[in-house]
Amino acid sequence: LLLSASPGIIQAQCAPPAAVQTALDELPNGFIRSTWQKYDADLRALRARYPQDLFVQRLFIQRSRRKFGDDKVLAEYKALHERQPDDPVSAYLYGLALEGRQSEESIKLFEDAVAKSPGFPWPHLGLTEVYSTPVFLNNQERLKHLQAFLTACPDALEGYSYLTDRDDKAVLASYAAKLRALLLLRTDDRAIGAYVTLWSLEFKAHAPSEYDGVRKQVAEDLQRIRALKREDQRQWYSTLEEGYKLAKDQKQADWAHDERQRRLPEAWELYSMSKWYKDHPYPNTDEPAVQKRAYYADLLKQTDQWVKQRPEVARIWDARLEAMEHLDDVSAADVLTAVNADFKLAMDDIGPDWLIPSEYLTIAKVLSIKHLEPQLLVELAQKVSA
Repeated sequence: LLLSASPGIIQAQCAPPAAVQTALDELPNGFIRSTWQKYDADLRALRARYPQDLFVQRLFIQRSRRKFGDDKVLAEYKALHERQPDDPVSAYLYGLALEGRQSEESIKLFEDAVAKSPGFPWPHLGLTEVYSTPVFLNNQERLKHLQAFLTACPDALEGYSYLTDRDDKAVLASYAAKLRALLLLRTDDRAIGAYVTLWSLEFKAHAPSEYDGVRKQVAEDLQRIRALKREDQRQWYSTLEEGYKLAKDQKQADWAHDERQRRLPEAWELYSMSKWYKDHPYPNTDEPAVQKRAYYADLLKQTDQWVKQRPEVARIWDARLEAMEHLDDVSAADVLTAVNADFKLAMDDIGPDWLIPSEYLTIAKVLSIKHLEPQLLVELAQKVSA
């Protein structure tokens, strides 16, 4: 990795160049393993193409952190900082790589970057992030650095999201006004998504007695957003759904939700499955056993159809196991078929290193209830407690 660009060049960037932003927007979307593999490959290629772009480097580091910390990536940015100890950019990037693992050291690196180059905005956002976490929570420091970042980069939409849990109505109103003025000039997908942040700020900046006026403003925003007709973008539907909920128009919120699932389902989604769950709420704990059995028998029957439509969706097999867990007349062979399919899909989607205890627990629970595969059950129990 060679980042030889001078800090002065990097400082001026509050947003990536248009070509880089387009390339970032074109990274694949989704949460199954094959999509993530392509995402990682494309991101690595993008990093090789733009080795000196701060935004590509930031995304690469953030992605490595989501993979529970990539030691090779961490070592790479550590080496970069050691080669360039006086460079605020390398200090910032190494601090970003350490964030969440050694956040105390991240604070030192971010503060060092600020001291070396006060005009470099991104360490301020890094400090905002760290001071927003429960372990290092410091509202005074968080607001100080967030204000410094937004002063330097008022058009950087991501900064405004760190204000949504503030209680100072004057501060919220001020930044909401700035964000609204910014969004009124933009129609790109990132701006459409930022309306959710804007609405959150505006509601928190007003007293409950003033909410009707805020809802009226949200309704006007929705008209403008809907007129953009971005039917091929998930973010468009998601923003409309959230806005309609805030405007207390549940019918239109349901429309946005259903249209997104129907037109642009995520890898784990199936529209008919979501609709069935919506129409069939879970039975209450105090309902008669016969009604509970009827519910889970119907659920099992539905999964027969869903598996035929989308056998690669682990969530469907989860539902099938849940139904089997509550029924006594399911054969051991059918249970094991569902267990094996669910386990394989979970492994294929996210890999053994990503498989979290709750996913082991789903399988372990039904094996325990059905008294099946005791050896596998012991292995799963060990993973859950690890």
